[in-house]
Amino acid sequence: MTHEERHQGDPSASVLAALPDPVVVLDDHARLIWANQRAESRFGWSAADLRGRSVAHLAHPDDLETALASLGSVADKEVGSLVELRLSDAAGGYAWFEVRGSRWDAGPPGSVVLVLREMTDRRRWELARGDTALLGAILDAAPTMHLLLGREGNVRGCSRAVTRVLHRPLDVTVDRPFLDLIAPGDRLAVSAVMESADGTTGTRTLEVELRTADGSPVPVQLTFVDLCADRVVQGIVVAAVEIRALVEARAELEHRALHDDLTGLPNRRLLRRAIEEARDGSRDGGHTLLFCDLDGLKRINDRHGHRSGDTVLAQVAGRLAGVVRAEDLVARLGGDEFVMLLPTDDRSVIDGLRQRIDDALAAPIRLADGADVQVSVSVGEAPVRREATVDDLLAVADAAMYEAKRGRGERAGAAEGRS
Repeated sequence: MTHEERHQGDPSASVLAALPDPVVVLDDHARLIWANQRAESRFGWSAADLRGRSVAHLAHPDDLETALASLGSVADKEVGSLVELRLSDAAGGYAWFEVRGSRWDAGPPGSVVLVLREMTDRRRWELARGDTALLGAILDAAPTMHLLLGREGNVRGCSRAVTRVLHRPLDVTVDRPFLDLIAPGDRLAVSAVMESADGTTGTRTLEVELRTADGSPVPVQLTFVDLCADRVVQGIVVAAVEIRALVEARAELEHRALHDDLTGLPNRRLLRRAIEEARDGSRDGGHTLLFCDLDGLKRINDRHGHRSGDTVLAQVAGRLAGVVRAEDLVARLGGDEFVMLLPTDDRSVIDGLRQRIDDALAAPIRLADGADVQVSVSVGEAPVRREATVDDLLAVADAAMYEAKRGRGERAGAAEGRS
């Protein structure tokens, strides 16, 4: 009579016998005292053969310590930790199982119920199906760099992608500090992640720059997996994915968001940001705004078309950018309006720039139809004051520009009257 037959009146035993996974019961000496029918068929032993067999006869020698430690821990809690073990069948072959145990208070004192879930089916879906040599070959061929770090932060191992991407030989990378690969400006952030790893921090991600053998920067996304508490790994697994294309795309998008499409100059958004920084970070009078309005653009648009007007705006923008200093900012506010932000209130510097603006626009601009047109700008000036808003500062400079434009018109009318 089988053990199942002897326990036909025990509903719990009937349930255990019907489970699709092998289920066994161990006594307090780690010996099998019961097994369901699935365990008999999977391992090739009858229930009678299994009874009294020690777990030491079933577990792979390299996994025996893990098995015994796990069994010992079940006594202190209702459900034990999930462990992976290699277990032997009657033919002497080993297969991987996920094993979880729990106390069986209804059985003999100290007995434990183990549920064994075979991992063979699951590994059909894994990349290397448990083949470590195949897994190593796949990792070496992958474009992602994989590294294993020790608790102290040294590289214990890495994939060949490190050589392909960073041009660093593996023999001079392994056993060296991982921080040696990191750009100096990013080392503090990386060091903080590594120092916090204690087996509980999970996964962390950073975007940093690595350095090639010749010091060239390589932007990457680093993913740190904290496996310091894992008995097999006992370290940090790092995956590094090169993100140069992503960084360049972000930079392009940011440039477009902050620059004028037609002229390439900083746009209103970037100008306002620069004025705010100048206002908040300097003494009163430390910066000056020049508000420049193009004279005669409407006449050019009406006579030659808006495409010619765009040509004039682009030409004027280039000339204005060519006369400012490296520390000055020239932006297109919109339409035919340009604004310069100067980090100075020195009268001679400002007057010198205004003269260079007039000189730069003295030469005519050649249009696509071959016509030459002459333009000028009216310039208004305003000091940057800490208590004023950005809109207030621009309004003051704009009003000064219109005053200058009226003065220019009055002088032009007087000159016509004398001629």
